[in-house]
Amino acid sequence: MKKRSQIAEEYKWDLSDYAISAEDCLQKAEEIQKSLDKFKEFENNLKDEENIFKCLELQSRVSNELVKLCIYADSKKNEDTSNDEHSELVSKVEAIFTEFALKVSFVDVQICALDDAVLLKLQNNPRYSNFSNYFKDIIRSKKYILSDKEEAILSQIQNFSGGFQDNLAYYQSSDIKFKPATDSVGKEYETSFSTYETLMSSDDPILRENAYKSINGEFKNLENTLANNYASHIKMESTLAKIRGYDSVLHSALYHDNLTTKFYNLLIKKVKENAHIFQNALKAKKMALGLKEMKISDMYADVGNAPNKEITFSQAFETVKATLNPLGQEYLKAFELSRTQRWIDIYDNQNKRSGEYETCAYKCHPLVFLKFNNDISSTSTLAHELGHALHSYFSDKNQPYEKAQYPIFLAEVASTVNETLLSLHLINNAQTLDEKAYYQNQFLDQARATILRQTKFAEFEKLVFEKYDTDKALSKRFFQETYQKLSEEYYGSGVKLLDETKYEYSRIPHFFREFYVYKYATGMLSAILIVKKFMDKEENIQENYIKFLSSGSSLTPLETLKIVGVDLEKEETFDEAFEFLNRIEKDFENSVNNLKK
Repeated sequence: MKKRSQIAEEYKWDLSDYAISAEDCLQKAEEIQKSLDKFKEFENNLKDEENIFKCLELQSRVSNELVKLCIYADSKKNEDTSNDEHSELVSKVEAIFTEFALKVSFVDVQICALDDAVLLKLQNNPRYSNFSNYFKDIIRSKKYILSDKEEAILSQIQNFSGGFQDNLAYYQSSDIKFKPATDSVGKEYETSFSTYETLMSSDDPILRENAYKSINGEFKNLENTLANNYASHIKMESTLAKIRGYDSVLHSALYHDNLTTKFYNLLIKKVKENAHIFQNALKAKKMALGLKEMKISDMYADVGNAPNKEITFSQAFETVKATLNPLGQEYLKAFELSRTQRWIDIYDNQNKRSGEYETCAYKCHPLVFLKFNNDISSTSTLAHELGHALHSYFSDKNQPYEKAQYPIFLAEVASTVNETLLSLHLINNAQTLDEKAYYQNQFLDQARATILRQTKFAEFEKLVFEKYDTDKALSKRFFQETYQKLSEEYYGSGVKLLDETKYEYSRIPHFFREFYVYKYATGMLSAILIVKKFMDKEENIQENYIKFLSSGSSLTPLETLKIVGVDLEKEETFDEAFEFLNRIEKDFENSVNNLKK
């Protein structure tokens, strides 16, 4: 493993848009800190339009600058986590950002106190067009905002409300110890969250089952504590939602994205109606693997064979670029900037942070953090993260700062469009039937994990919150039985569940970010529909896709998707996406049948 200093500059990202050096970053942050007292002149003085405009402009300008500096500091820390100087820089810049947040905490409260007629006038004032969504959201949310005193109390409560999620995180990262998983010849393998994916794709069914039992079964040892921890989180979130006046936590979570429970229930309904597509794929996988029964531990086993060849970064970049050709020249030109402007930190080095991601500050080029490993998996990650990067690029290019950040509801759409195009390219250009079956299985596994499994999670959340709202009775037994029953419904009778399946709910960290997981499912379904439109060469799809990427948060999430003809409030939209998936599943069955001949 090379040291950071041994990596050539051409393979490192260029952070100069954000700051020139650690010293430059800290100096700029401290200069901003000295200027924060400027906000005092606006406190208790946000009643006339001139002051409101000046205050909001200043707040946006400072926020943008601090975000840039936070990203720079965090990026330097992630390059080499052993560098204490960069860890200290992160702490100092984040502390200044926290101070800024406290200095401007009065702004929303005082503007919210204005009459709706005044807020509507501000919303429709061309001079305030950058802030029109801000005023619109305040008008929508006013009925759920409490008095200053009550808001102060809730603010204090929220300082420690994340403790339930922290409890799970500490247990998973520090306290839990997994037993090694044994394969069919008695060889032991280290079992951890980092090795789990590799073990579950093994060609040894005994190893897969033992790895599954090791990971999920270990949570049985703390089942009373974990169940009570989750129940306490549910009680807290439900209580806070009711205090604010929401009908439920689900109502609160959906309200901020202008969504309804009808939309949420439609997703669950349509996924369950089409669960047979994924169930049929699992039956085909069972045949391909020669299994007498398909256990839940077998679901992620590989089928076929990937080409065993090294892929350089340059080859991977060109492969991804070729698959994105349907997106048009404007997209491809921006894609090329990621290489010429050095958006990407490509290779691993000693003490480089784990994980891969994309981040961006307004009017700075996006940053992509990779650990490229010269294989097809890394190529897929490259496609995915550059999808995020191009989404940020076009939003920033076409929207003001206040409307440039696209909502989380849309965050996985562009990245999954890229990944899906790459998957279809690999399937269509496979050199052997083994290779084709491998890529088909990989795509269907991803779709099952993203659409079917995440919707199962979404329904589980809905049921447990409804249970608490109905009779306040939550228990480990209810959690386990509900999760096991849903697993049976979603995976079907062709999959044998294990006793350890019922403990899986207690290790899902996203359940502490309530009603979030459904966005993975809607993101992939939307991406599939967009890809289908490109494949069908739908009129104006290239122009409409760029408009979609350029919209930021200027429209509601559902309105933004309608730009590319995706209407998630209609049943036929879901039917079209599942029809596309069904065709791939049938092709996979054919590949498996031909392999068995």
